[in-house]
Amino acid sequence: MPTDNSRNRQLNRRSYLSLAGAAALGVASSSGTAAATHSLNDDYGTVVDIVDAGADPEGGESITPVLREVADDDTLVKFPPGRYYMDEQFRFTGFSNFGLASNGATIVPASYEEFDGPQYRLFRLGVDYDPGVDLHIENFTIDQTAADTGIRAFHVEVDDGLVVRDVDVVGEHDSGTWGPGLFNITSSSGSGLVENFRAPDGGTYSARTPGDLRWGPTGIIVDVNHRGTIEFRDCELGGFPDNGLYVSDDDGQVVVRGGEYRNSRAASIRLAGQNSYVRGAMVVVDRNREYDVNQRGIRLENGSGLSVFDTTIRLDAANGAAVSVQNSADSAWLSGLSISVDGDEPNHGVVVSPEAGETVLLHSDIEQRTPGGYGLWTKAGSNSERAVAEYCTFTGSVGDDTARAAIRADRDNTQIRAVTIDQISTRYRHGIELTGDDCFLYGGRYISGGYPVVNVGDDTWMEELTAGSTGGREAVQLYDQSSGVTIKESVLENGIEDRGSAGLRTYLNEYP
Repeated sequence: MPTDNSRNRQLNRRSYLSLAGAAALGVASSSGTAAATHSLNDDYGTVVDIVDAGADPEGGESITPVLREVADDDTLVKFPPGRYYMDEQFRFTGFSNFGLASNGATIVPASYEEFDGPQYRLFRLGVDYDPGVDLHIENFTIDQTAADTGIRAFHVEVDDGLVVRDVDVVGEHDSGTWGPGLFNITSSSGSGLVENFRAPDGGTYSARTPGDLRWGPTGIIVDVNHRGTIEFRDCELGGFPDNGLYVSDDDGQVVVRGGEYRNSRAASIRLAGQNSYVRGAMVVVDRNREYDVNQRGIRLENGSGLSVFDTTIRLDAANGAAVSVQNSADSAWLSGLSISVDGDEPNHGVVVSPEAGETVLLHSDIEQRTPGGYGLWTKAGSNSERAVAEYCTFTGSVGDDTARAAIRADRDNTQIRAVTIDQISTRYRHGIELTGDDCFLYGGRYISGGYPVVNVGDDTWMEELTAGSTGGREAVQLYDQSSGVTIKESVLENGIEDRGSAGLRTYLNEYP
C-alpha cells in the first residue's frame, strides 16, 4: 500500500475525483489534455484533472500540495497545457497503477536556494524498500532554463510495469545536484520502458554551481537497486560532468536502443548488468570543456554478455577511447560498429583492459585521424580468455608520435582474422604489434607505412596474410625476444626481417 498518502480519504473526496475524471472523458474530442491521454483513461479507475483539483497552471503557486492530495492507487493525474511550479519534492511510494500525463504541460522547478527541503528531486515515485507497480509518465517538459534550477526530474523505482515517454528536460543542469533521471526495476521478473527522454543541454560542473555534488550531475542513472529489465529507446543526453547514461548494477538487464549520447565526461554510455546491450545508438564527442578529460564513448563493466551492435561512435574531439572494455566485464561482444577518432592528441578506438573476459570485435570499421593511437588495443594481464577481431577495417591518416600501430596485441591469445589495415600516412606507423604469446593471425590485408607486422611474443601463428609496406620495409619484423613463430601460405612483400627469433618456421610463402 502507498506509504505517503492516507488510505482513509473520505468518500466524498474520492467521488469528486471520479466525477472530474468522468468529465474529462466526456470532452475527449475537444480537450487537449483529454485528447492526449484518452488512450490511458480506461486503464484507471480514477482520472483527475489537476487544475480542477486546485493546481495553478500559470506557475504562481507550487503544485506539490495538490499532487499529494490527489495521488492514489489506480489513478491517472492529467495536466492541461500550462506552466506548473514546484518548490518541493512530491514523494509517492508503494502505489499500484499510477499515472501522470499531459498535453503540453511544463514543470518549472524553483531555484536551488528557494527549493524547500533537500534539493534533490521533483518526483520521487517509489523507493527500493517500497517500490510501486505499474507507473506511466508521459509528455512533460521540465524547464530548467532559469539559473540554478537543475534538479532530478524523475526518481523512479518500481517492481514492474514502467512506461516513461516523451519527457524533455530543457536547459543546462546548473545547480550541482543530481541529474535528470533515475530509473530502476526492482524485481528480477519486472520490466520497463523509457522512451524519448531528452536532456540535450547536459550539465554544469559543480565547481561552478551552488551545489556540492562530486564533479556534477549524471544524465540518467540505473543503480544497484535495479534487478529487472529496462529499455531506453531513442533517448538523448548532452554532456554531463559524470556519465551520460550510467548503469552501475551487475544483476539486471539494460537495453539501449537508438538515441544520441554526447560529450559526457567519464562515458556517454556506461553499460553494466547481465546481457545488457546497446543497439543502433549514436555516440558523439565533439566538445571538450575545461574539466572534460577522458571522455570515453562507451564503457562496458560489471557484468557478462555485454554487447554493442550497429552503433556509430564519432569522436571529433577525442580525449578518450571510443569503447573501453573494463576489467569487471566478464564478456563483451562488439559488432557492426562505425568508429571515427579525430583529435590533436593520440587516442584509441577499442581498448580491452587486462583482466576483462572474452572480447569479440566483428564487422566493424575504425578510422583514425590523430597523431597516434591504437585502433584496437588488447592489454596484457592474467586473464587468458581470448580477444578476437574479425572482418574489421582499420584506416585513416594516423601519425606515429606514439602508439604507432593500428592494432596492439599485448594480451595472450589475441586472435585477428580477415582484417584490413590501411594506414600509410607516416613511415613509422605499423600495422599490428604483437607482444602477447599464442597470438593468431589468419587472412587479412596489412598495408602500412612502417612494418605491417611486428612480433615480439612467443608461439605466434600467421597464415594466409597479405602484407606490404609503402615505406619499403619488410612485411614482417621478428624481434629476438620471440620464439616458436610460424608463418604459412602468406604473401609478404620484401620478405621477413628476422632479428634473432628462435625456432622460426615458414611454409609456402611468397616474397614479391
